[in-house]
Amino acid sequence: MNNSNKQSSSTERQFNQVTLQNSRDQRKAERDKHSLERGRLANRKEGFQRHSPSTNPLEMMESAVGFVSDAKRFHGDSAGEEKAKRDMEVNRVKNITERKRNEFTQREQERLEKRKEEFEKQQKTFENRVGTEKKNQGLAGYNIITKQPLDAEHRKLQTYEDQMRQYRGAVRADLLYQRGSSTGCNPITGDPLPQRVNIPQKPSFDSNKFY
Repeated sequence: MNNSNKQSSSTERQFNQVTLQNSRDQRKAERDKHSLERGRLANRKEGFQRHSPSTNPLEMMESAVGFVSDAKRFHGDSAGEEKAKRDMEVNRVKNITERKRNEFTQREQERLEKRKEEFEKQQKTFENRVGTEKKNQGLAGYNIITKQPLDAEHRKLQTYEDQMRQYRGAVRADLLYQRGSSTGCNPITGDPLPQRVNIPQKPSFDSNKFY
């Protein structure tokens, strides 16, 4: 039996694995017209611009300018998106309210400044009028409130002011008469006009007689 084992071992053949230069897939690709053309274009050395081939033409490469990762393109947080929209709306309303508040405050300040200027102008006018007002005194010879008779100086001043009013009224009437007709007669009928207004002598506070 040992002899038979020795004979079988001596008759075994030795096989050595041979590595081919081109595999079956490579040889098949070389026979493909499109693959052959692509290989020639990739191996040319005349200074042509080479583009890195993309396995998927619809896929954006990371080195491309328009590349955006999926984390940025897709939002998985719906609640976060809704909160961001709500915060944006709240900020918009807040900005509008703040702008209106600032505009209202500015208008109020301008209005207050204008009222202050008008008040100061009115105060200056009142200050300039101090001492120029006339007292509202009646023509009675006594004080209408206390019923006390006026003194001599008050009666004298009262009579002088009354005579001055009569004198100014006569002068005004004479001026109106002169401006109404400078010829002294009615231009339609030719009748002479009535006598001109009799102007009294201008009263004097020192020379006239007062009662």
